[in-house]
Amino acid sequence: MSAYDRNQTPQRTLLTVVKAVFLIVVLIAAWTVIRSDVNELTRLLTGADPGLLALAMAFAALNIILTACSWRMLIADHQSGPGWIASARIFFPGQLGKYLPGSFWSFLASAELAKAEGMDRSLAIATMLVATMIGFGSGFFIAIPTLYSHGQKVGVAWAPLMSITIVAALFLWEPVRQRVMRVANIGFTVSFWSVFGSILLALIAWMAAGTHLVFIASALGADPGGLSILQGAGIYALAWCAGFLVFIAPAGFGAREGTMIVLLTLILPSSQALAIALLSRAGMTASDFLLGGAFLFNRPQTAVQGE
Repeated sequence: MSAYDRNQTPQRTLLTVVKAVFLIVVLIAAWTVIRSDVNELTRLLTGADPGLLALAMAFAALNIILTACSWRMLIADHQSGPGWIASARIFFPGQLGKYLPGSFWSFLASAELAKAEGMDRSLAIATMLVATMIGFGSGFFIAIPTLYSHGQKVGVAWAPLMSITIVAALFLWEPVRQRVMRVANIGFTVSFWSVFGSILLALIAWMAAGTHLVFIASALGADPGGLSILQGAGIYALAWCAGFLVFIAPAGFGAREGTMIVLLTLILPSSQALAIALLSRAGMTASDFLLGGAFLFNRPQTAVQGE
């Protein structure tokens, strides 16, 4: 082991401990919110409107599809990039890797799928990382109005949210963007309009996720004006970011739901918040596996091998 690796090991260990502590704290906070509402939760889940749940499922799938398009936009103007169908065969099955412990499995799976489609592995990983950064920046941005509408949260969340959003926005500035491209080892220029399109699609994807939460809330009989699409988008985005950062949990399990429950209880009763979080996880997981399975088992007879 090199001196660099020895120096980095304690830092990695500390980071893992911090993330584990964060996950535990979030789960404890969520449990204190919902522990007295188990009977009400059972009533809500058994009485949910199946038609509205089906609409929520459709918007869950739309969120995933738009996220795939956001990634694809980064290579849309480059001649060596795969086509849209080939991109789908890379992205959707690759996302199933996130259901293993650790956030990196989906990147590795996508890299191998990209190789089968004639795309360089490192290019696939690099563009996935850039798309993830765009997802984080747009997610924090769309969450600002939700937190701002609840004064007790502004003091804690405003400064870091604004800082992260500003840093992400700098990615639109060409000198910064090109520097990031070089660091990420992307061997071609990503145009302003490709980045802009990717950000726009990411924002629309968050709105689809917010609509998905609103339909679930309506299916459970929540007050029609209790949760808006913009509030739902902000809540889902923050919960997704929390789940991604706690990489020890498969697909952010626990951290995403805990964060979502805590934020939803600012707007809705705690029993409804828990039911929405559980149904949201079920809908998103089902959408991931349906889309991933559809493109994993619908591959061409002879895959093009990369260089």
